[in-house]
Amino acid sequence: MSDIYPAYAEIVSRLTAPGAPFEIVPVAVRGEEIRAYAGASENLIDIYLDTAAKFADRPLLWENGDFTSYAEMFAAAWRLAGGLADRFGVGPGDRVGIVMRNRGEYLLSLFACARIGAVAVLVNSRGSADELSAATSDVDCKVIIADGPRAALLRKGGCDAPIVFIPEDDRPVDVSGATPFAELTDARQAEAPIIRVALDDPCWILFTSGTSGRPKGAVLTQRNITQMIHNLGFYAASGMALAATLMKVEIDVIRKNAKPPSNLLIVPLFHISGLTAIAGSLMGGGLITIMRRWDKEEAARLIAANSVTQLTGPPMVFEDLLDLPDGVARMATINNVAIGGQALPPNLAQRIRDAFPRVSLGNGWGMTEASGSVCAGSGPLMAPRPRSAGMICPVMETRAVDETGKVLPAGESGELQVRGPFVMAGYWNQPEKTAEVLKDGWYATGDVGFIDAQGYIHIVDRLKEMIITHGENVYCAEVERVLEASGQFLEVSTFGIPDERAGELMVAAVVPRPDGPKDAAGVKAIAKAGLADYKVPAHVMIGMRSLPRTATGKVEKRKLREAFLANLETA
Repeated sequence: MSDIYPAYAEIVSRLTAPGAPFEIVPVAVRGEEIRAYAGASENLIDIYLDTAAKFADRPLLWENGDFTSYAEMFAAAWRLAGGLADRFGVGPGDRVGIVMRNRGEYLLSLFACARIGAVAVLVNSRGSADELSAATSDVDCKVIIADGPRAALLRKGGCDAPIVFIPEDDRPVDVSGATPFAELTDARQAEAPIIRVALDDPCWILFTSGTSGRPKGAVLTQRNITQMIHNLGFYAASGMALAATLMKVEIDVIRKNAKPPSNLLIVPLFHISGLTAIAGSLMGGGLITIMRRWDKEEAARLIAANSVTQLTGPPMVFEDLLDLPDGVARMATINNVAIGGQALPPNLAQRIRDAFPRVSLGNGWGMTEASGSVCAGSGPLMAPRPRSAGMICPVMETRAVDETGKVLPAGESGELQVRGPFVMAGYWNQPEKTAEVLKDGWYATGDVGFIDAQGYIHIVDRLKEMIITHGENVYCAEVERVLEASGQFLEVSTFGIPDERAGELMVAAVVPRPDGPKDAAGVKAIAKAGLADYKVPAHVMIGMRSLPRTATGKVEKRKLREAFLANLETA
C-alpha cells in the first residue's frame, strides 16, 4: 500500500486538469478567489431535470412496500411546485419550511422548491414545539410543509404561517386551517414553469445548533450544492480509477461491473449527511429505501430484499446489525459503508472490516456550514492513514492556525479553517454570528487538528463544548441555559462521556436549590420541558455540595468527567 498516495495523486491531477471532467478553475465568490469545478451545473434544477430524464423508468423510492419510479416522483414534484406557486404565491427566493420525518413527500418538497427557485428550509423534525416554531419564524417561511405530528407542534409553538400537512394514519391530529398535501399533487394540478435563479442565491437553509440557545440557519447557495454534487461525481470517478490501477485492469471493466446504488436511508434529511446520501443515489439512478423508524430486524430484511449496497448511519446502526445472529449474511449486498455525524470508533471499524473484508469503509470530515464535505476517503485510500478523516477535497483549501491566527506548518495542530465552493454564504439574518466564523472566505470550524504532508486531515479535539450523540450535535451551553433558567439550581454544568452505541452521551452535574429536584428524574423532566428529547441529558450527577472550580471560578469539567466515569466503573 506504500504506492497508494502517488497513484492517487496522479489520478487527481489527471481528472482535474484543463479539459478533464473535473477541471478546476479559479472563481470569485463574495470578493474572494477560490477554486471550483468548471463543469458543475449552475442550478440544482438542471441536475434534477437531467436525472429525471436519464433514469425515468428506474425505481427511485421504496416506502411502505411500494416502489415509485423517477418519472412518477418528479412528475408529482413538478405538480407540487405548481400548487405552491398557485395556492401560496411561492416564487424565487421565498422560504418553504420542510418539517417531517424521512418520507417520500420530503423528496418531493425538495424537488419542488428547486423547480420554482424557492429556498428549502430544512428544520430538525426532532425539535420541541418552541424550537420548531422559532426556526420557521426566524427565516420567515412563506409556507411550511409538515407531517401531522410536526404540524400540530408548530401550531402549539405559536407558528401562524400557512401549513401544508401530510396526515399520519396512526396518529390523527387536527391542524386548523392547514391544506392537505394531496391537494397540491393532485393529477389536475398543473406543473410549475422552471425558474432558474442566480448561482450564488440561497438554495437550502439547514439549522446548526448553537451555544446561544437558538439554532442558526446556515445558508447554502446554488453554487454550494451543485459543486458538492459534482464533487460526489469526482469521488466516484477517482475511486473507480484507483480500483482499476490497483487491480491492473482497464477502467471500463470497473464501470461495466458497477451496478446502480441502492441506499437504505437512515440519516435524517434535515442533516447534510442525509442530503448527501440521496444526492449520490440520485446521480447514479439508484434506489432509496425509507424506513419509518429504526428497527434492526426490519433494516436487515430491507437490506436483503432491496439489495442495498450503501449504508450511512451512526455507529449504533452498525452495532445493531452486526449483533443479529445472521446479520452478516443478510447484509451481503452492501459494498459501501460510511459513518454519518460522528467519528468511527476503532473497535467498530475493525469489526466491520472483519465481517465485510471487501466492503469499502469510508471516513470523512465536514459540517453543515461546508455543505457536508471537506475531506473523505474509503477503501485502500485510507490504508496508509486509517485513523485520519481522509484526504482534502481538490477544490477545498484547509489550514490549521494557532490562537493568534498564524498558519501552522504540516503536522502541527491548531484550529482547522476551510475555504472553497462548499462554504456557506453565512447564517440567515445573523451577521454578527457570521462574522465570528467567516473571514476572507475562511470558515473557522472549531475543530482542532492537523494536515499531514500527504494531505490527510487528522481531527484531535474540539474548541467548542459540544457533544455528538446518535449523530446529533448538542451544545453544553444550550442545555445548561435551560436548566439554569428554571431557577431550580444553584450550580449547573454539562459534559460528554464516550459511549459505544451513541458515540457520546450528555451528563448534567447539578447542585439543586433546597426546593429543587431531588433526583435524576426531576432534573431530566426540567430539561425535557425546554429541549428536544435528544438533548435531554442521559445521566445526572446530583448530591454534591458544590461543583469543583479553578482558582478563577471556572467549573472543572475534567474532574467532573473523571469522577463520573470512576463511579460508573465501580457501579
